[in-house]
Amino acid sequence: MVAIMANGVSVHLTVSAHGRVMAKLKFKNSSNRDVFLEKYNACAEQRVENNVFEIRTNGQLLDYTGILAKRRRPIPQDYIVIRPGETFETEVDLMKAYGFPKELREYVVVYSAVISYPDHDGIWMLKSNPVRFSFRR
Repeated sequence: MVAIMANGVSVHLTVSAHGRVMAKLKFKNSSNRDVFLEKYNACAEQRVENNVFEIRTNGQLLDYTGILAKRRRPIPQDYIVIRPGETFETEVDLMKAYGFPKELREYVVVYSAVISYPDHDGIWMLKSNPVRFSFRR
């Protein structure tokens, strides 16, 4: 399934669920201008630092157990830049930030983040393709 594009950017999600639940994000800038994403929303440091994944099982959302931070308005150093035509990839362990039950279950996960602009007011939504997987903790 194709990711939804917003502001010239798409994010493609893949998941590997073998002992751990690893989510790989591939952000692609198809626009003709630089795109800025907050590092914590892009999982740029290979960890989940914001509740940017919607993980459902049996119709219910998994609890986010990761970092809860009251953040100041982002400054330029808080963003990664993706140049026109370039991609940014990262991988995170979802088990470190979400409460997976012990029994075998079917899941659907989507990356979904509200992104701000570094140089003016306003926000935009970036959402990935949904991914289905089975997992037992």
